[in-house]
Amino acid sequence: MITTGGSPGDPAPDGAGQDDAPGAYGAFGILGAPETSVALGTHVEPEADRLGMADRAGMAHPSGMAHRAGRADWVPWLIALGVFAAYAAISLSRYFQLAPGSWDLGIFTEYVRQLAHLRAPVVNIHGSGFNLLGDHFQPIVGLIAPVCLLFPSAATLLVVQALLTAVSVIPVSRAAAARLGTGAGRMIGAAYGFSWGLQQMIDFDFHEIAFAVPLLACSLSALSRGKVRAAAVWALPLVFVKEDQGFTVAAIGILIVVMSLGRARADTPPG
Repeated sequence: MITTGGSPGDPAPDGAGQDDAPGAYGAFGILGAPETSVALGTHVEPEADRLGMADRAGMAHPSGMAHRAGRADWVPWLIALGVFAAYAAISLSRYFQLAPGSWDLGIFTEYVRQLAHLRAPVVNIHGSGFNLLGDHFQPIVGLIAPVCLLFPSAATLLVVQALLTAVSVIPVSRAAAARLGTGAGRMIGAAYGFSWGLQQMIDFDFHEIAFAVPLLACSLSALSRGKVRAAAVWALPLVFVKEDQGFTVAAIGILIVVMSLGRARADTPPG
């Protein structure tokens, strides 16, 4: 061991190889591992011991363990794949049996077809010469238009809806894993993916609210982890899903303000 900066009167090591001088250490550090250190009045831990301590600290903290596992965990993707396969199969089977759940599938198929050909979204199914944007404000559904140019069928809308629903499983599962651990995150993700509310949406055939599902999942997942900027970015497009989603965006905004004020208050030193 090389020691620099000790007091001039430091005694030499005794016969047993132990150094009794203050501010110095023997050939074995406090963790019991061999080390060679250059110390300026303090003990420098070897790199291996520091990494080991950090790893043990992370394993002892459930949120840290879940965070590392959540980034590499591929099981939520399998759950999402199962959700997509199940809901796409249900929707397409009803479509091919000519057993729709509502008129909305025909209405939105015509709406998307008109936009795909750069025409006004006039939907005669709803009414002669009826512009659908005069009924509800749902321009986000127009994102399906390029896909419909490649696959001009009502089935395209059903597959897209199943895909949007499945994608929302990932942020929900990861948010739960960050809070409760990997196993709980997987179970909550599966419970959410096959929940009654999502099943009801699929049974309806097609609805513009399908676009709100992943946006809400991503926004609330970010909010639960304290990422207020990401939560706001994911929430803002909700206003293009339907006119009443502005209230949802406002509610998320209030939550962001409350959380920010609480964090600022916690960071303020007392007195």
